[in-house]
Amino acid sequence: HQQHQQLLVVSSACTHVAVELGGLEGKVPGMALEWEEREKELMKLVLNHSFNTHSRELTTWMEDTLRDLSVVQGDLGSSLDTAEDLLMEHEEFQIRAKRVAGEVEFLLNRSNKFLQSPQASPVHSSAFKQQAKQLQNLLDRFQEQVSNRQKMLVKSVAFFQNAAKLHSDIDSAV
Repeated sequence: HQQHQQLLVVSSACTHVAVELGGLEGKVPGMALEWEEREKELMKLVLNHSFNTHSRELTTWMEDTLRDLSVVQGDLGSSLDTAEDLLMEHEEFQIRAKRVAGEVEFLLNRSNKFLQSPQASPVHSSAFKQQAKQLQNLLDRFQEQVSNRQKMLVKSVAFFQNAAKLHSDIDSAV
């Protein structure tokens, strides 16, 4: 009798579990879609955060460097030796600048791929496009200033070389 009651309780519990599982079966596809949507939204947020973080780091470095370049823009050396030293320092700096430009290009390409993907929502797209455009404009300005500094230093070296040659020619003529 006691075993019979236990079997009835177990049977009732099994029936209850089967009914609950049957109810869940209808909900599983919907829950799976909901989790997929949540995963996609999380990926958008991760990409957005990653883009913002990298963009902010690169922007800060380029803006700081542009400020530094504007401070030293007029320093072209006071002799051939100092002009050559400045040119050499600038050429070493250009290696870092090219690496940063490559990082910016990579980041911009990645954001463009994201914008063209089905995961991109109009809300994210507008903000991404605006931020990418600002980053591209800053990169263009940065590269122009670095290039201008290079040209000015090359001209400064040439000036001091010509001055030294002229001084030598004058000494020879006298």
